Amino acid sequence: MLIDILLFNPIRKYEEALEYHRQALVLIPQNASTYSAIGYIHSLMGNFESAIDYFHTVRMPEVLLTNSVFTISCCFDVGTD
Repeated sequence: MLIDILLFNPIRKYEEALEYHRQALVLIPQNASTYSAIGYIHSLMGNFESAIDYFHTVRMPEVLLTNSVFTISCCFDVGTD
């Protein structure tokens, strides 16, 4: 899913990317990487509260959460400026 985000990022089709990821959740509910990708898209859009909500939805071993935790901290840093 991260590849999808990177492809949509340069042309800023965030809403379209969100829609595709929402459709992916319908097909495979509770997919941690999809929730993480949706959180990342929200962070790119500046929707930091939504991003944090999606990152908190992710349920993976702590080692795999490094990217989500880093992005959450960036959301708090940017959101509190």
